Amino acid sequence: MGLSTYNGFSGAQRERVQSWLTREFAAGRIERPTQCESCGQNEGVIDAHHENYDEPTSFVGLCVICHLALHCRFRNTEGFLEYRRRVAEGYQHPAVLDRRTALGELQRTVMKGVFPGRVRPDAPGATFLDSLRVPQPAQLW
Repeated sequence: MGLSTYNGFSGAQRERVQSWLTREFAAGRIERPTQCESCGQNEGVIDAHHENYDEPTSFVGLCVICHLALHCRFRNTEGFLEYRRRVAEGYQHPAVLDRRTALGELQRTVMKGVFPGRVRPDAPGATFLDSLRVPQPAQLW
């Protein structure tokens, strides 16, 4: 897989947890997420996101767009914050059916301020994305 370090967990540790979880999903011992806990998407690719790899069963179901957007928050904080705001207001990106196209889709749309898709009438107001740490602007003296 070639995962990088995230939240203080090494790429190797992340890969071990992901491999274990994939086997558990395949064996039916753990239920795969079917809905994004941020935007409500229930079609296309839904991932299991971990903030803490020491607890492999404590994951959050996220559509691949929400998942990739949160991982981009350190490289494109402004784009992530705008996406997070829109999701809280009910924005839902069209379902992405193929993981291989997801990053390109995110970069062509959301991270450039283009928001195809729809606004749900049942806007959540706050989502999992709001709980994530984001880089703060440099403090001036």
